[in-house]
Amino acid sequence: PQVTLTGSGAPNISGPLAIASGGTTLTNNSSGAAVFTLSGNVTGTGNLILQNNTSTANGITVSTGTVNNTGAITSNGTGSGLTLISAGIGANVTTINENSSTSPLTVSGAIDLTGGKTFNNAGTVLFTVGTGNVTGTGNMVFNANSTGNFTVSAASINNTGTITNSGTLVDWKSKISLRGWESVENFRGQAFDFLVPDEISMYRSFWVGWHEVLRPTLTDRRGGALFISTPKRSEEHTSEL
Repeated sequence: PQVTLTGSGAPNISGPLAIASGGTTLTNNSSGAAVFTLSGNVTGTGNLILQNNTSTANGITVSTGTVNNTGAITSNGTGSGLTLISAGIGANVTTINENSSTSPLTVSGAIDLTGGKTFNNAGTVLFTVGTGNVTGTGNMVFNANSTGNFTVSAASINNTGTITNSGTLVDWKSKISLRGWESVENFRGQAFDFLVPDEISMYRSFWVGWHEVLRPTLTDRRGGALFISTPKRSEEHTSEL
């Protein structure tokens, strides 16, 4: 069966939703800014399909309850708006798929990995797993199978099992950026794999810029740095390095 929003209202399915054996599809086709919300528990045997075909952020929101259907969850909307699952993901869910080319998917609720789960990104947009705790006995597998990527920023990942980064990503690219020390403050909040500061003896307030701005950008990715310089006696930070 399929439940489709076409008007300007903001429906909320607050009662339990039992997924049909052939799957259940929730679609937002609204021409306005309406949000289609599912806040009840999800059970049953079959796949839950989410289609945000609008530009509305969180145009389909699954919240409050627990999604625990025996099967998969798939996002394949044609709009540019985000699809959000802030509800907990139960042990019966085996696979979560991001198949959209335009609608990013965010799973921000707690995830029970009992039995294992596979996260597939076959789309071209971002699939985010974040803020919720990941627990249970089972393996966590990420498959990036197109040009879309994953961001994992869970509050804690404490499953008894493995975490595997797999897939057949076809468009992985490195990016090299050239920046000036004069604009070092613009690095705040960014993340890098490797930094190569050149001629650091010429940098004013080096230690402030390094400790407060640059070094934190390497933390998330456990990155490194290579310092290059022509030493000058008047610059203590060069000799200290």
